[in-house]
Amino acid sequence: MNGRYNGVTMNISFTMPGAGKLAYLPQLSPEAKKRLKWFDYYHRCRNVSLTCRYFGISRKTFYYWQKRYNPRRLESLEEKSRRPKNTRNWDVSRSNLFLENPASHRKTQPILQSRKNRETKEKTKEKSV
Repeated sequence: MNGRYNGVTMNISFTMPGAGKLAYLPQLSPEAKKRLKWFDYYHRCRNVSLTCRYFGISRKTFYYWQKRYNPRRLESLEEKSRRPKNTRNWDVSRSNLFLENPASHRKTQPILQSRKNRETKEKTKEKSV
């Protein structure tokens, strides 16, 4: 038996299942911790109405977060951003306005002109005064 293991001692140890996942615990916000308490309480009593009454939330709110909750990813209890992902880029200039709407060119031109340079008829002057 001498030399069978090349002088290396065997280490036999027990590793807890899921220990690798426990090494990464996310930092939860106070709101997410509160939601986690909802689900802990719900798993103990198994009654949605009782849970909602205890925490003072509506059942609609509870079911919304239950649908999003993933026990393996606690970040799922964090609030998502409500900021729009894509916004419109408005490119409105006088030339673009006339190119896109050639029929309404006559209607929009007096609006875009300054009042000092606009030529008006006598009837229009009387109405505006």
